[in-house]
Amino acid sequence: MFSTKLLQRLYKSLTRHSSKIYSPNVQFQLNEQQHINAKEKILMKWLMLLLAIVLEACGTTSMKLSNGFANFVPSVLMFVLYGASLVVLDVALKQIPVGIAYAIWSGLGIVIISSIDAFYFKESLSLQQILFILLILVGVAGLNLSSLHSRTR
Repeated sequence: MFSTKLLQRLYKSLTRHSSKIYSPNVQFQLNEQQHINAKEKILMKWLMLLLAIVLEACGTTSMKLSNGFANFVPSVLMFVLYGASLVVLDVALKQIPVGIAYAIWSGLGIVIISSIDAFYFKESLSLQQILFILLILVGVAGLNLSSLHSRTR
C-alpha cells in the first residue's frame, strides 16, 4: 500500500529534518536515517489506524447499500471491507495502545458514517445530534493529545 520511499518523501515535505531529539531530561543525537525511521514509524501507525477507520466506514456504507443482503455486490464488499479494516487495525495495534486506538477508531468511524449518512443518503441530523457528534470529535482530539503528552513524560 504505502512504500517506504513514499512515506519518506511525504515526511520530508511535511517537516524539517533535525538531528536532535529533545526530551525533558535527556538530549541525544540520532543520525538522519534513524530520525527518519523513527518518524516514519510514528506516521505509519497513525496512517494504518486512519486506513482501518476508512475501511470500516466503507464497510458500513456497503452494509446500508446491501439493503439487508438483498444486493449481492454491496453484501460481499461489506464482509471484505470489514475484514480488511480489522486486519489493518491489528497492524496499528502493534504500536498504539488498544484503548486509545479503539476509541479513535470507533469515534472517527461514527463521525464519518454520520457525515456519509447526512450527505450521501440525505438523512437529517438534528442540532442535538450534530452537537454530540462534535463532542465525539473533541473526545478523540483529547485522547490524541493526552496520549502524546503521556508518552513525552
